[in-house]
Amino acid sequence: MRRGTGYADTGAGAPPRSRLRWFTGRFLTAGDLTDEQSYHLGRHRLHNRLLHGWGTICGLRVRPDERPGCERDYVRVEPGIALDCLGREIVLACPERVRWPVDPARTSDEDAVGVLCVRYHECDDQPLPAIVGDCTASRTTEAGRIVEGCTFEVHVPTAEPDDPWAHLLLPQPDPPQPGCGCDEPESCRHGCLEPRCELGECVPIALLSRVKGGPIRIDVDPGGAPHVVRRSLPPPAAYLTHITGTSWEHGGEMSIDDLVGAGGKLSVRFDRPIATGDDTRTGINEFTFVVEVEDSTRTRKRLATDPDNPPQLVGDREAVFTIDPEELRASWRHGGPPSIVGDAVYVTLYGDLVHDCHGLPVDADFFGSFPTGDGVRGGVFRSWFLVGAARKAGE
Repeated sequence: MRRGTGYADTGAGAPPRSRLRWFTGRFLTAGDLTDEQSYHLGRHRLHNRLLHGWGTICGLRVRPDERPGCERDYVRVEPGIALDCLGREIVLACPERVRWPVDPARTSDEDAVGVLCVRYHECDDQPLPAIVGDCTASRTTEAGRIVEGCTFEVHVPTAEPDDPWAHLLLPQPDPPQPGCGCDEPESCRHGCLEPRCELGECVPIALLSRVKGGPIRIDVDPGGAPHVVRRSLPPPAAYLTHITGTSWEHGGEMSIDDLVGAGGKLSVRFDRPIATGDDTRTGINEFTFVVEVEDSTRTRKRLATDPDNPPQLVGDREAVFTIDPEELRASWRHGGPPSIVGDAVYVTLYGDLVHDCHGLPVDADFFGSFPTGDGVRGGVFRSWFLVGAARKAGE
């Protein structure tokens, strides 16, 4: 069994600068193929570390263990992927239960606290007969493959002033940039090529706490307040949710007849289920889904929503704003005041506060065509249309 220590055989600093050159008739050894892997692994991991950073990319959510009698000792980690401080991918393909055993020597009734982290791990597999073995050993087989995986660890913060796990529970200042503020020239020798691994190559994914005799709580500090220690990276663009269409044509015209025929409903569709939200703070509601009307004098006001049908999710992929029927009735046919016929209707949806089933803000920035998005979570969706006059009989 082995644990990876960086860029294959290249160390944890600069990756190899020399790559192999192939030509017809060249003699090939196992060392050549190993060096070939080392070169590409080193460059790939350097790219990961310097251009993407380290932390959870997606998944690896920690949940309570649902099995009866296991809630005191186990938590469940969902599949996901992370990058460690050396740029190595940590992949968990299937859910895994992680045990945090009760300390039998613990007598205090105060909460026990631990930081759950995931660590890159690799081991030898598929032993094969070795024609020429290692001259320093008598073995007759060599591993045919190296299997990459991960292990889980729970680190208990201490009162030591240099304990990095205890530092996770405190407000953190901005870290110094590589190559800046070094007192000793030796410590600056590699600059940004030297990785910073304050947590020993671990990636924290949850804060665990437990009252003596009670179940494990996740991301709740001893004081009972939320306290997330999870280190995360921006999710990939393909993992984000987008707006795929609306019930109106952006920049077009919708007659008052069509608007009344639709029951005053303006809908926005998504390509992934949307979370129901948290009261009025997140989700689809009157604060995150706003409709305004602007008249010929450029005066803009909010359109009133139907008191019985506030902005809400219909199903799990459609947000609907229903205009107050009284507003529509005043505008239909005779254009009695206050009429919105001839006015522009502006629709705004705050994607930063509308989260999808992954808990991520909707990639809502709109550039005139669907789907929305610029590859970055969050953003604001803005669109508008004109309200046309009622059609004449026979039209």
